[in-house]
Parts: sequence; C-alpha cells; structure tokens
Amino acid sequence: MNAPDPEEILLEYVEMKGSVRATAIHVATGMEVSIVGPSHAGEPTLRRNVLARLRYVMRQQAEKDQPRADSRPGLLV
Repeated sequence: MNAPDPEEILLEYVEMKGSVRATAIHVATGMEVSIVGPSHAGEPTLRRNVLARLRYVMRQQAEKDQPRADSRPGLLV
C-alpha cells in the first residue's frame, strides 16, 4: 500500500436547515477541522474558509510541538 500524499485533503459538505457544515481532513496527519456557514455562501467560500482553518490549526500544532528556547517553566512573553 502506498503512503498517503502529504498534501491530500478530503472535503465534505453537509447541508442542514439553511446552513452547511464543511469539514476538511488532512489525510497524512488525520487532522480534521469543521466550520459552519450559511447555505447561500457557496462552495468556493466554504472551501476557502475551511482550508484556511485547517492551515491555521496545523500551524498552531506545529508551533506547539517545537521545543522552547528556554526550558524553564512558565510563560514565555
């Protein structure tokens, strides 16, 4: 079986009573995010927003996984 494409993202749209839930799943990491928007927003708008949220969450996770320069406990300000 081949390794997943590191850039492959699955998108799912589910319409519910005047709104749409858009879900994006990054296949390589399994990271999943969802947004809810109005059904009249259109697929391109929902796609852009859910992909932006996925990039944001993945960036936050990457920063969290980075070792801190200062190993002392507490907040680095």
